[in-house]
Amino acid sequence: MYGFVITTAGESMLARASAGETLTITGVQVGKGVVASAAAAKALTALVDFVANATSSEPAVSGSQLSMIVEYRNDLGGGLDEGFDLSEFGIFASVGDDSAALLYYASLGDAPQPVQPESAGLDVHRFPVAVAVTGELTVTLDYPAGAFVSADELDGYIPITQKGAAGGVASLGSDGKLSQDEIPDIDCGVWDTDPVAAHNVTATAHVNLMVDGNNTAAADDSATLEEHMGNPMAHQNLIIDGNAGQ
Repeated sequence: MYGFVITTAGESMLARASAGETLTITGVQVGKGVVASAAAAKALTALVDFVANATSSEPAVSGSQLSMIVEYRNDLGGGLDEGFDLSEFGIFASVGDDSAALLYYASLGDAPQPVQPESAGLDVHRFPVAVAVTGELTVTLDYPAGAFVSADELDGYIPITQKGAAGGVASLGSDGKLSQDEIPDIDCGVWDTDPVAAHNVTATAHVNLMVDGNNTAAADDSATLEEHMGNPMAHQNLIIDGNAGQ
């Protein structure tokens, strides 16, 4: 089967909604199942082979038509670990105090859409939905409309494989800062003296330090910049990282 149907439960919900009750869209799901026929699809109460929850745009009602866009992204719900062939999706709804039921079922038949895992990059699949109704219809959404990542978001998307990897990007903690696990060890070389107290009074502790200018020494007899840079006493009074000089 390729196409969509309003399920038996869906027909009942739309009839009640057309009579004045509020139709609430409660969720969207995608799966990898295959239904045998339109009659079998009409009797469904759940997807044939559920994979993940999806999202949608805000439903809109214009004249006698209810329309919305179903969207599945592989970064939803914590991210997709393994790829799959998206071959079905369903829209769930409720009327009044009734429990949610499958309102709309769609099958992609022999043309499923391959969905890659989140680690391979952002993968977005969208499906326009239009349902003809009779009478006035009031529709609400029981979840935040999550459809539509912008082009900028797509361009700036960073796959999981690049997060925390060499040559990639660092992951941030809940405070927005680098965690200690993401900060590499820094090789500071070998200290000339130990403990720190002895280091702090050793004028040659940073003999290879190169900085612009010399405004601390009483006199600098370096005739050239090269001599100045090679003179271990040129910055003998410089205070930096625990070395107060003499």
